[in-house]
Amino acid sequence: FIISLFWYLVSTLFMVLGTYLIELGSRMRFLRSILIMRNQEDIILEKEKRGKLQKELLENMLPSSIVEDLQKENFVNSWSQLRSLSHRHQGVSILFADLVGFTAFSAQ
Repeated sequence: FIISLFWYLVSTLFMVLGTYLIELGSRMRFLRSILIMRNQEDIILEKEKRGKLQKELLENMLPSSIVEDLQKENFVNSWSQLRSLSHRHQGVSILFADLVGFTAFSAQ
């Protein structure tokens, strides 16, 4: 009787230990999935913030119509594809100049 009681207790202990380990693994997988979801949300927010910053920077350099076309295209593979987005204007020049003393003059 004592031997069978001993084996019954040992087998019950192993079953409880096994169930505990299974539960522990399940909880760890659940916590990992929660962490992954939080990381994904952070990544999405960071991507949206960087996308807005990128759009603002592009709009500082290019006309907004070209920036919108670039966003519609989503990816430009070549210079010819980028040139197809631009508009031609006849008789237009761009002048880059450094006016001496302009900064001090404009501060007044």
